[in-house]
Order: sequence, then structure tokens, then C-alpha cells
Amino acid sequence: MAEKPPISKILNSIKRDPDYASGHHGTDHKVYKPIDCGLGSSPFGYPEEVDLALKQISPNLLNEYPADPYSRGLAGLVRERFGLRKSTSIFFGGTGSYGLLASLLSDVVCVEAIAKGVEVVGVGPQFTNISMLSRRAQIPYHHIAPKIDLPYEEKIDLLIRRRAKATSPAIVYVDNPNNPTGDAVNMDTLYKLTEATAGRDLLIIDEAYGDALPDVSSAFRLADQFEHVVALRSLSKTVGLASPRLGYMAMSGLTAEAYKNLELIFSLDTVTNMIGRAALEPAVLARFLPQVRQMTASAKLNFVRVLNDHGVKTFDSHPSVSILLARAGQDFFNNLLQVGIQTENGQTFKPTHPDMTNRYVRFRIPACEQEAEEIGRRIDDINSKSV
Repeated sequence: MAEKPPISKILNSIKRDPDYASGHHGTDHKVYKPIDCGLGSSPFGYPEEVDLALKQISPNLLNEYPADPYSRGLAGLVRERFGLRKSTSIFFGGTGSYGLLASLLSDVVCVEAIAKGVEVVGVGPQFTNISMLSRRAQIPYHHIAPKIDLPYEEKIDLLIRRRAKATSPAIVYVDNPNNPTGDAVNMDTLYKLTEATAGRDLLIIDEAYGDALPDVSSAFRLADQFEHVVALRSLSKTVGLASPRLGYMAMSGLTAEAYKNLELIFSLDTVTNMIGRAALEPAVLARFLPQVRQMTASAKLNFVRVLNDHGVKTFDSHPSVSILLARAGQDFFNNLLQVGIQTENGQTFKPTHPDMTNRYVRFRIPACEQEAEEIGRRIDDINSKSV
């Protein structure tokens, strides 16, 4: 057998979970007009102040390096919004909260801890990329897999009880609101989880959909108080700015000191920084977010009614979060594709829960009643073909 070329000895051989790529985005249907309920971007736009900021872009700005190389100006806005101490560190990244999560696992966790068997621990189903990012960092990922229809509060309570009894340190990952269900736990539950992990674990709370909830529900305040807590956010979801890929996170104490040594300069380009300054202004969000939450809750209530009326089971989900988990038939994902409806395949989340298959889909809610009703009619078409 021929010897492998030298380059193969230094390249990483880690691959994606096969389930991660089991679905595709976009439909090319000749009968049905495509309806995209797949990616979790907001159907309700973004703050109008962003358009005003974009008008300030000039060729000179694009020709120079960013004037705020570590986005310290944006950090002040985040601290003001959540009432954080000046000593609490806010870090930014240009690949969303997803990129910051990757950096936390690959860069911050030390090789000694990995060698001693530290694991990433979560409760499934959850953001499926946590499995792939853990393997990317060469850290084993272990998920608790309770019944999918168990309320999210009870799932997290199960995690709390297990961590309270644990003797070995772990990286505990929780998404709140949960992806794919859109359900959320309250601050009391997050505080209990924080206490159960204090002094032993690194607790990562991913709030990619967190802007759908009131600010008092945010784990950013926990990151301000406890040095083992890291809270992540993104502008991609409720704020409606998926394209700039602006993510940010809060941490304090020893965890923040460790990340400061690894922070990349110019992690945000000038245009993204300008967008962030407009969108993260506390007064802007105080006006914009309640409107989006109200529109989301109204659209979601109607959409859940439509799905239930057409025989689709929906799972517990917070009213103002734009995603929800649903189930129908043996291959709901591909059946929906056949009638031009794009969703996120439940099979994508299988690395975080063994029961997640293409019977399940994650919907991003449609923006209007007419689109919701059209989805209902197309589900009727699916049902009529299966009779």
C-alpha cells in the first residue's frame, strides 16, 4: 500500500455529521410557488436606523482598516442595554454567535482538560452544530435525550439535577430559546443551572434567538455575575440582520481573561460595525423589539392553529420566538418539499437526539396569514395524495 502523502499527516480529518447535510435549502418546484420557512431569519425586517447608517458609507471608509479594531464602542452599547459592569467583557465576531461558539470550544478550552476527558454536555434536541463544533475542537459531545415532547423547563431541570451530582468538570451547553423547538426557560431556571455548574463547569448559554424575549430574561446578567458563564447573542434572528453575521458574547473574570489573549483584531469590518452601532443602540431596540415580538406572537398563534387544523402536531414553543417544531407522517420534510415548502429537516438535529428524523421539521413562521393559509392548503394536498 502506497504511503500517504505528507500533507495528509497534518490535515484534520474531522467530517460533518452525515445527518447535518440531509436536507437542502431552496425549492425548484414547477407547480407550487416556493415558500421558505427554513432558515431562522426574521420575516419582519430590521430597525430603520440601519438604513440611515448605511447611507454614511463612503469609498474612503472601505479603503481603510476599521477605526475600532476591537469593537469597544459596540461593547458599551451592550453593557448599557443589559446593565452590565464595565469590567464585564463583550467580544464580537463576524460569523455570528456560531463563530464565537466555535472559537470558545476550539481556542479557549485547554488541551490538558481535553486530555483528561472533559466533555460538552447538553440536552437534546438542540442547536445541532454543537455536535460538529465539539468534534472540531476534539472534545466529546454527550447529550441527554429525554422525550422530545417533554417541556423545556423539565428538560433543563433534568440537566440541573445531573450536573448537581457530577464530580468531573464539563462544558455545559444550553440554547435558550431552544433550537429547534423555540421554547424557553425562565430566569429562575437559568439561575439554578448556574448554581449547579458553579465552581466546576464552563456554562455556555446560547441566546441566538434571545432578542425574542424581554431583556430581564437574558443570561448576559448571569455572565456579569459569574465567571464560569458565557452568554452568546446574534443580530441574525429577531433583530432581522442575518447578512452582516454580527455575533457577540459576554463573560467575566478568568474566562474573559483567557479569551482576551485569543481575541482577533478587526473581527468586524467597518460596514458591519456601523450596522451594529445603529442596531444595538438601546433606545432603538427598546422601540423595535417589542413590535417584532408582538407581530411574531400574533403570526405564530395563527400559524399553529393552521397546522393543528390540518393534522400537524406542534410542540411547546414560546409565543414570541419565530421557530417551532412540528411532526406529521413518516417523511414530513420531503412531503413538504414536494409541495414547494422549505423547512429545516428534523434529521438535521439527530446528532443531538436519536429520535429526531425527517418526521419532524422546524418551521420558521410565515410573515402573513395568507401564507400560513396557503401552507395549510398544501398540507391538505399532501394528505389527499397519501390516502
